[in-house]
Amino acid sequence: MKLIIETQYLPSVDFFSQLSDCQEIIIESCENYQKRSYRNRCFIATANGIQSLTVPLESGKNAQQNIRDVKIAYTDRWQAQHWQAIRSAYGRAPYFEHYADYLLPFYEKNYTYLFDFNQELFSLLHKLLKTNVSISETDTFVKKYDDEILDLRNQIKNREQPLSQNFKKYPQLFEDRHGFLPNLSSLDLLFCMGTQGKNYFL
Repeated sequence: MKLIIETQYLPSVDFFSQLSDCQEIIIESCENYQKRSYRNRCFIATANGIQSLTVPLESGKNAQQNIRDVKIAYTDRWQAQHWQAIRSAYGRAPYFEHYADYLLPFYEKNYTYLFDFNQELFSLLHKLLKTNVSISETDTFVKKYDDEILDLRNQIKNREQPLSQNFKKYPQLFEDRHGFLPNLSSLDLLFCMGTQGKNYFL
């Protein structure tokens, strides 16, 4: 089965769970950017609860831009802020030190376009979590696909209402304070479970 979905920043566990039954994932690269979505936002678990991380974008009418043309803003030190938040949240996680060096370069290099930044991050997570699926991108926008392609574009909208209803619990760092927090960024799964995290969404 093939699946098509929009680009996302540090995709959620729900995003990765959709890959378990497909052979190919197609990233929509010809859509227009949509605000208040996972395209430039993710959620992590911290000592104080859930924290949202948002990649700032250059001002303008992004919603009318092709997703490939949306530029990241560097008017503040968001990269250092994101990395500090990730390190503070997961520094004591079992697999943080194992994977941190793979991720740090993304917060030291200035990417011009959001799409490129997201895609390289997704490719890395795909590799680290060892998901067995091929990745491609669209070369034209198709409003509706036939039944051979599962269209999940704009379907992952709410962290508390995931598409998958079969999430399995795994040990989280702050579970004693907040209980189990489902459907965070896949970083949470990676740092807490390592490659075993793949079994969480099978």
